[in-house]
Amino acid sequence: MAFKNIKKIFSYDGDDENKSFDEDEYYTISKDNALKIALDDVKLTQSDIRDIDIELDYKYGQTVYEITFDYQQYEYEYYIDARNGDIVKSFKEID
Repeated sequence: MAFKNIKKIFSYDGDDENKSFDEDEYYTISKDNALKIALDDVKLTQSDIRDIDIELDYKYGQTVYEITFDYQQYEYEYYIDARNGDIVKSFKEID
């Protein structure tokens, strides 16, 4: 699927630590949609979880939403591709 109107979203000098991008640029997936994707994956709702943190970041060679939240004794961490909503990586660990 080709997306129309996608702008250059970051500049890259080969070093992930120094990558810069504009959080106001156009992304196909919103923060709310990225959270919904993560919650659907673990079959939870927003009212089930606590300590939600969502940040736009550059990891694994792409721009992702880094999402962390707690549920019961676990901490979940998701990386959701900001362009297409794919789950890039996810982790679950005891908090």
